[in-house]
Amino acid sequence: MREAWKKYDFSEIFISASQLGSKAVESIINYSEDNLKRVHFVIDSPALITRHLDLMRYGEIPAINLKLSPLDNFSNQLVKRTFDILFSLFVIVFILSW
Repeated sequence: MREAWKKYDFSEIFISASQLGSKAVESIINYSEDNLKRVHFVIDSPALITRHLDLMRYGEIPAINLKLSPLDNFSNQLVKRTFDILFSLFVIVFILSW
């Protein structure tokens, strides 16, 4: 396989990891590191294609987050925090002041 790759001039490799075994994936990664090629793992599961995915790490282990919370976005956190403070002030001033 490596001999065939040497015939072509490319800079990136796209891999469907679900179609290859772990030894083949490891071989491709080693080849890419030795030859300065970028490796991209393609998500080809029909259940995952339609979802918004987020890559995260647990220590050294990469993981894909399938369910994102709206509060994962900083601007949504800011809007919620502002609403919480304003609503609390409204309750304190207009309801608890009686």
